[in-house]
Amino acid sequence: MMKTASTVARTACSVCLLSLVLFVLSGCDNSSGPSSSDLSSGQGFKIQIGVSNRTLANGGSIHVWASVSDDAGRPVTDDTVQVLFSAGEKGITWTDKDSGKEDLVNGVATAILEWVDPSSGDSAEPNRTCLVTASYKGAVAQIEIVLVANSF
Repeated sequence: MMKTASTVARTACSVCLLSLVLFVLSGCDNSSGPSSSDLSSGQGFKIQIGVSNRTLANGGSIHVWASVSDDAGRPVTDDTVQVLFSAGEKGITWTDKDSGKEDLVNGVATAILEWVDPSSGDSAEPNRTCLVTASYKGAVAQIEIVLVANSF
């Protein structure tokens, strides 16, 4: 019994340490870091979207998550309706199996957004903004990110 508790404690410490290291490393590239939107307003479900970084370089990826709660502020847990993630720029793909449709687990849905700049030559733009959206049963949240081309 004592050995099991010790193993659990070591595992928990290892996970915390790994999370801290990943958080620190994500900020080592002069990036903007994690950011989230305001909570959606109005009656019904509330949704908030967040990103691991508000700047995304050509060929890169970011983590996107949505937190969903009911009218009383309780996390929506394990619903059969998925959160839909979308973004309004060419070259964006969602790396999950359902192309941006994610299950809620304990009130949170997560996805990975990748971007490859489809423009080239003289038509390439140095950077552009992109709205990333999460929606769930009529609740919508958006956050703006900056897409940065490699050629500039």
